[in-house]
Amino acid sequence: MTSSDNAISLDRLYPTISSPVQDIHGVRNSDDENAQVLLRTLRHNHQHHHAFIGNRWFHNHAAHHVLAIYALGASPQRIEEAYRAQSSLTPTISSPESITDANFVEHLGKERRYYGAYVAYFSRHLMNHTPLETLQHFLFLPTGNYRPYCSEAGGNCKQPAMLGRLMSKLLHPFIHVAYGIEFALPGQVAEGLAQAAVQKNDQAIFLPPRAFTEPGNPTGSALAFMERTNTLSLTSPPEYKPHARPTFAYHQRILEDAIFAVQPPKRYVQQYPAIMKAVGPAIKALVCEWEAGWLKDARSSADIEARLTDMVEEVAWGNALWFGVGGWTSRGDTGRGINADLYVMHLVTSSIFLLTLVMPGSSSQQLSLEQRLLLLRTYLAVSTATYISRGCAKSPLSINAFYAATQIYLQRPLSSASNPTPDKREDPWLPIISTAVAHPDEHLPKTVRALAAFAARWGTRPAGYFTGGLLHSETLDGTLFLRIAGLVVDRFVQEIQGETNGWDNVSGDFP
Repeated sequence: MTSSDNAISLDRLYPTISSPVQDIHGVRNSDDENAQVLLRTLRHNHQHHHAFIGNRWFHNHAAHHVLAIYALGASPQRIEEAYRAQSSLTPTISSPESITDANFVEHLGKERRYYGAYVAYFSRHLMNHTPLETLQHFLFLPTGNYRPYCSEAGGNCKQPAMLGRLMSKLLHPFIHVAYGIEFALPGQVAEGLAQAAVQKNDQAIFLPPRAFTEPGNPTGSALAFMERTNTLSLTSPPEYKPHARPTFAYHQRILEDAIFAVQPPKRYVQQYPAIMKAVGPAIKALVCEWEAGWLKDARSSADIEARLTDMVEEVAWGNALWFGVGGWTSRGDTGRGINADLYVMHLVTSSIFLLTLVMPGSSSQQLSLEQRLLLLRTYLAVSTATYISRGCAKSPLSINAFYAATQIYLQRPLSSASNPTPDKREDPWLPIISTAVAHPDEHLPKTVRALAAFAARWGTRPAGYFTGGLLHSETLDGTLFLRIAGLVVDRFVQEIQGETNGWDNVSGDFP
């Protein structure tokens, strides 16, 4: 951290803890002691720890971990214990110079040395602007993404590309910022934007500069669509046919189209760039087609908002299908219940924040409709590229077989260390949540929290609700999330061949 950052009161960066936006059945967070312990850990982490760990720049997940278990009802003691267990965190690193408006772009992408300076810069901005205003300024305005003279200046001219940077590095900056928005923590937002600032922009194909400068560009900017809808009346009667439910036809296209059956490199750090080069334009075109299908014949902004609710639902369910059903289908013959791919898992833990940032009516203050459409489309494109980069598009989604194999999670609650013989009448989510809270793994509670939040919102969807697009989608119902959570938690509480199992496909170059 720089000295200017130290001058900003931690009490202003981490003033209070707002209740989690996403309700989870049976979880309460009304105890003030829980909130105070959580604030103390977040302030300590902000003041003393860098965003990255070690020379390979693994992310510091301490804040994500304690926020997730707090949202799952962890005790003050458990929150403190989970934070203290983060023994490998890197101390803060002094930056060579402060970041100002004048040199903001110059140091973008310089990971280690300038992270603290960017935290200080964004913290200062947040002292005079709300978190929402800050996101709009840095992530969605052309000034945060595009410098027009770069097109004439040659290859050494750097584009800000802040939205692209936010969605890079396996969505970690996006996740970090979104936690800050959900829990009303300006310091968390500052850290997440600083993480974005020091990343390379991996999303140039999805977010070219013209997406922020050419409203009529047909390549897919939300601006292009809004140019047409701006002429619609917000008060005109919604004389349109009811919008369709999610069909997951998009996901069937990913499975069926041979262009997406790409063999990725073995090393993780090479996978995403290789997929972007090979099929990035095809992914972008398919996402634009998906959005156009949803918004076809929209008659008003209110109509678009209603459709956006279902668009978010389709993306969230789709990411859960990719991770859960896809992971079960590709589990192989090793005896594991699911191939719990560490990288695809991030598509689940990040998608919960669509409910906060994109879902209509999730907050009294929201990004504009235009900005939320842009964010959702970009998120879907990044999720798709990540999924394909793991070689998953070549595997089917065996929905019927998955449902037959996971029926057990509906018939009896999962045992836990605190309750090895649960009552069959017990809510099956309770032992899953308690196991996730108690387990030392930092990603498990984030995964369980997302799945439990989806179950709270969509758990009553009956079989047959989704039809027509994805093979056997008529089998899907609201129990999907419980089934996936049960499989994942089983991977952490069971032993196969004498070893405790966790996430699969973990490599030494994890970001």
